[in-house]
Amino acid sequence: MEFNSTVNTTIDLEKKSFENIRMQFEAKKNLIFIEGLFDGNLTGLIISRETICIKEKSEITGNIICKELIVSGKFHGNIYCTGKVITKSNSEINGKIFTKNFLNEDNCNLNCTIYLVDKAFQRQIDSLIA
Repeated sequence: MEFNSTVNTTIDLEKKSFENIRMQFEAKKNLIFIEGLFDGNLTGLIISRETICIKEKSEITGNIICKELIVSGKFHGNIYCTGKVITKSNSEINGKIFTKNFLNEDNCNLNCTIYLVDKAFQRQIDSLIA
């Protein structure tokens, strides 16, 4: 898979336009493969083989499949993580979290169900991001 870099923040998958994003990505229909930092708003499915960082002013709606996730902004949807999910102060998560490890700082707004998964489930997630 080939990744393209850009320093652009709005993603319109229909028009394939990208603005204000600091990451490497590949977009296909409603699917984005990301490596790195996300600073902006997005609706859709995000898949990463590495760490995804959702910045303070960012808002993501959809599903995330990743190795590790650090949330400082807002997330609405489901998270499937083979490593750990970290929620920073003042972050917001609505939905379900499936992860091996979960760590949250004070003052998070968590309206979610957290599932600590076994190795078999982790392998299923790994197969999606391989």
